[in-house]
Amino acid sequence: MGSRPWLGAVGGIVQSGLAAYSAGEEGGKLFLFDIHLSNLGAVAIPTSYGALSLRQLWGPGVLIGFEGEQTLGVSTIKERLCLLHTSHRPLPCFLEQIESTLNLACNS
Repeated sequence: MGSRPWLGAVGGIVQSGLAAYSAGEEGGKLFLFDIHLSNLGAVAIPTSYGALSLRQLWGPGVLIGFEGEQTLGVSTIKERLCLLHTSHRPLPCFLEQIESTLNLACNS
């Protein structure tokens, strides 16, 4: 489909003269998703800082501002996967379910 229709829709909302709240509601319809995943991948930064050692890196923690949004931030440091669930209304057992799914995938 490409980005042109999507950009046209955003432009229409911006130019419509709607109040900020109404424009946000209309814009939210363009970004329908169940979960927002933000993956930093393997983070290549030093892990030793004098007497301190970085063992885990939690993030990114991102909220876009939509009703009921669920964000999963993923990063890997020192071959360790770190997951961060961010939400105003977190789903019960969300991270536990992700962990179980990842364990099944890795052990099969």
